Amino acid sequence: MTVEDLTDKKKKILEKIKEKERLLKKGGFYLDSSLDVVFLMDTTGSMDPYIEEVKHNILKIIEQILEYSPKIRMGCVAYKDHGDEGEDEYYLTKLLPLTFDRKDIVGFVRSPELYLGEGGGGPEAVECALHEALAYQWCCCCNSVTGPWPNQNETLNLSDSGTNSGR
Repeated sequence: MTVEDLTDKKKKILEKIKEKERLLKKGGFYLDSSLDVVFLMDTTGSMDPYIEEVKHNILKIIEQILEYSPKIRMGCVAYKDHGDEGEDEYYLTKLLPLTFDRKDIVGFVRSPELYLGEGGGGPEAVECALHEALAYQWCCCCNSVTGPWPNQNETLNLSDSGTNSGR
């Protein structure tokens, strides 16, 4: 995902939040857990030139989202490569469940436990990260009529490569 893609995705999320704030003022829906955001973060070795910028941008997005509403849950799934590159002996995916707590999400993104792998060029575990994200307890109001969107869940995959069809 390029910086431009990330900026576009952020803009869309912020537009949704703004619209929800407008609806809230009109009594349109209940704000608690009205939006869940999960960041999928590529921590493979090939991210070395980009990881600090990615972390910085995630933190900026978090702050901007929370500026609009402190009642948005966020989580994160960090992932590495499949295979014999040695990365999966530490973790294939590392999770932060959905939380309202800003300190938890910021601490996870800044954690030294999210070190980069060696980067063996093997398939990245994007599908495992998506599987983990889908297993989260997404907001219960997503099945109710709470706004103009069919659901209020967002995942952002921050990676230097697309998904792999080989796995």
